[in-house]
Amino acid sequence: MTSELSLDEVRLRAEAVLPEMSSLRGPLSCLNEARYGIVWGAAGAARACLEAALEYSISRVQFGRPIRSFQLQQQKLATMALEVNRATLMSLHLGRMKDAGLLRPEHVSMGKLGNVNAALDVARTARQILGANGITLE
Repeated sequence: MTSELSLDEVRLRAEAVLPEMSSLRGPLSCLNEARYGIVWGAAGAARACLEAALEYSISRVQFGRPIRSFQLQQQKLATMALEVNRATLMSLHLGRMKDAGLLRPEHVSMGKLGNVNAALDVARTARQILGANGITLE
């Protein structure tokens, strides 16, 4: 949930200030951690959409064949798999940079942007494959 927080004329004792911080950089650094988590979460969401589409494409039969046997569906599934793997590799690469102490906020921001966009594309394509089954609770 996102909300607005307004602090007017707030005074803190010197002991209440974050150690070794003289700007908003300290408190805002937690946002970088949240963005890093979103990088992984978007990759996972994309993978879940791909798995649902794969499972459905095997069980859904049209013209006597599973829909995954048709080239158009195969192209969609292949593109989805490419995006899922790309997002996963991006997450892994950023994780390795983080472990090495080389991860900067701009890396995380670009990773989040790329992975969220990929997850949205994968979800849209999965919705096409699932047809009406992608919007019902049955």
